[in-house]
Amino acid sequence: MQFRKIDPRSYDWEAAAWWQKTAIVRAHPVPAGTQITTRMANGLVETQNVSKAEITMLVTNPAGEQYLVAVEKFKKRYDARGSFYAPKAAPVKSIPLYEDVRFTAPWGEEMRIACGGVLVRAGEHDIYGIQGPEFEGAYQCLPTSPGLGSEVARKDARALLAQGLVPSRS
Repeated sequence: MQFRKIDPRSYDWEAAAWWQKTAIVRAHPVPAGTQITTRMANGLVETQNVSKAEITMLVTNPAGEQYLVAVEKFKKRYDARGSFYAPKAAPVKSIPLYEDVRFTAPWGEEMRIACGGVLVRAGEHDIYGIQGPEFEGAYQCLPTSPGLGSEVARKDARALLAQGLVPSRS
């Protein structure tokens, strides 16, 4: 596979749709220096990361992919539900990809997203990718118009989450 190098900041994020994570995840703290390779079910190595903080959360999505999240960011995005974690209302913008791409992720490592995956913008300096099947199984599109702000999207996200969450497949 040839992955074309891109700059994810160059995309039209104002026109991007709003999405909300709805999948319940597993997570546990790991010490600094823990290395994670995010590998998809099809064998594609998406990215690698090493925990830099004293304690970082290792998150496992329903499809099994694992990634690291700083503790403070994790607390803003998830609530504990027994041994699982449910997403809080934290809408993101998403742009579909029609080719295989690679770029530098916010943690400084290369990220590879196959055609059919998406770019996700969770903040101005927080743009990453998610493979297509994993995104479809973990996120739902919000009815919020792309041009409306994050507060309107957050209200729609709260309403969506109030309807119930996607159960973990793991």
